Amino acid sequence: MNPIKAVIVDDEPLAIEVLKELSRLLAEDIQIVATAADGITAIKTITHTKPDLIFLDIEMPYLNGLELVDKLQQRP
Repeated sequence: MNPIKAVIVDDEPLAIEVLKELSRLLAEDIQIVATAADGITAIKTITHTKPDLIFLDIEMPYLNGLELVDKLQQRP
């Protein structure tokens, strides 16, 4: 079975580390392929890595999580 590729988007480094550890402990088939600390970087990261799953914070600088979802849905 192929691993589930995931990206973590959060502006708090501790939250990213906690999510990495939890995914490692609880779901062996999830592979964290990238992280991003803000919505603008996240768009580039998500476009490049094409993850199956995104762990997304709502309150972030520059572009919040809900705005990020809107931008991703507008992509061709």
